[in-house]
Amino acid sequence: MKKRPYWIIGAVAMIIIVAYLIFLFEFHSASYNSDELSPLPTPTPISDKSINFNHIGNFQMSDPKLRSNEFYLIYEAPGAPAMTARLYFNSKTICQDYSEESLCPSPLFGNGARIQVLGTQVKNYVLVKRIIIP
Repeated sequence: MKKRPYWIIGAVAMIIIVAYLIFLFEFHSASYNSDELSPLPTPTPISDKSINFNHIGNFQMSDPKLRSNEFYLIYEAPGAPAMTARLYFNSKTICQDYSEESLCPSPLFGNGARIQVLGTQVKNYVLVKRIIIP
């Protein structure tokens, strides 16, 4: 009866296991390498000096307590909770979410949406320059 070379089978199995572990290590470390991942978009700064309104709040449209067919931001300010600001969108208004930004001459989100509004406050309304949807 011939002796079977079990050590060769064991060596081949060890080589396969080591190669698999190296593959897993390389794949795992590559997935966490921040140089290779595309970063999440960050708000593009607006260098417009006319921006004097920057608040986070909830979007409201056609509230019975407010004027119909108008858009509002309901937000809080220190010492004055539940402030409202009437929002006016135009063809240059930009909406930005976690994945992209685009022009939005009218709202692309529903009632109660949490948004950040950057714009120019003029008397009793805000001319919206940018909406950020967190």
